[in-house]
Amino acid sequence: MTMTLSGKTVLVTGASSGLGRAIALQLALEHGAKVIAVARSKDALEALRDETKGLIEIAPCDLADMDSVQTLWASLQQQRLDAAVLNAGTTLTGPFSEQDWPRLEQMLKLNITSTTFLARQCMTRLPRDGAMMLVASLGGETPMPFQAAYGASKAYLISLGFAVAQEAKATGPTMTICAPGGIATRMTKGTEFDGQRGHMMDPSLIAAKAIKAMQSGKTLVIPGVHNKVMAAAIKVLPRRLVTAILNKQFRSDMS
Repeated sequence: MTMTLSGKTVLVTGASSGLGRAIALQLALEHGAKVIAVARSKDALEALRDETKGLIEIAPCDLADMDSVQTLWASLQQQRLDAAVLNAGTTLTGPFSEQDWPRLEQMLKLNITSTTFLARQCMTRLPRDGAMMLVASLGGETPMPFQAAYGASKAYLISLGFAVAQEAKATGPTMTICAPGGIATRMTKGTEFDGQRGHMMDPSLIAAKAIKAMQSGKTLVIPGVHNKVMAAAIKVLPRRLVTAILNKQFRSDMS
C-alpha cells in the first residue's frame, strides 16, 4: 500500500542544502505535505521557505549539539508527525590518524548521536501507518579508506535501520534506508571526490526515488543503476579486495 503524503506532516533534517533540500521541496511542492525543515543555517532555511511561498515550516537547529536537539524535540511536542526523513549528515576525508578530533567528534554527533535520538523519539510518535527514512550511504556497505569514520557512521545507520524495520514490521511505522552513492552537492565539490564525479547523481533524482521508496514502505533503496551494480559487487567480492580497490582510488584522489 502506498502512503499518501498530501496533508501529512513530515520532519526533514539537513534540509538547507543538497539531498535534504531536494526532499523537502518535493514533499511540499509535488506531494502536498506539510514539511518541518530542520538545519543549522537559518538563512538557508528562510530561503527555502520563501521559495515555497511559506509552504514549508522552518526550525533552525544545530543537530551536532544535543542541547539544541533536545530543545528542537520539545518544540515539536504539539505538532502532529506522520513521517520523518533523517537526512542530516556530513563527511570528513583524509587519513584517519590525521583527522582533527573536534571535527571528527562533530561529525559523529551529527551522523550518529542526534540521528539516533530523533529516530528513537520519532518511533514513539509516528502513527502505525507512518513512515521514517534514514539517509545513509552506499559507503556504509563497505569500509571506506580515507573516509573511515564517515563510512562507519553510515554503516551504523544501515544496521540500525534494518533492525528497527524488523522490530516495527508488524506494528508500523515503516522504516526505509536510502543509501545513495555520490551526490552532486556542496559537500562533494572538493578535488578528493574527482574520481567519483562521473557517477554522481543529481539530488532531485535521488529525492524522487527515496520518497517513492518511503511511500511504498521499501526497506532499502539504492538509487541509480551504477550504484546498484556497485552494491551487488560489494556483496560478492571479498571485503579485503573491495577495500583495497577503494583505498587505491581514494589515495589517488587525495594526492
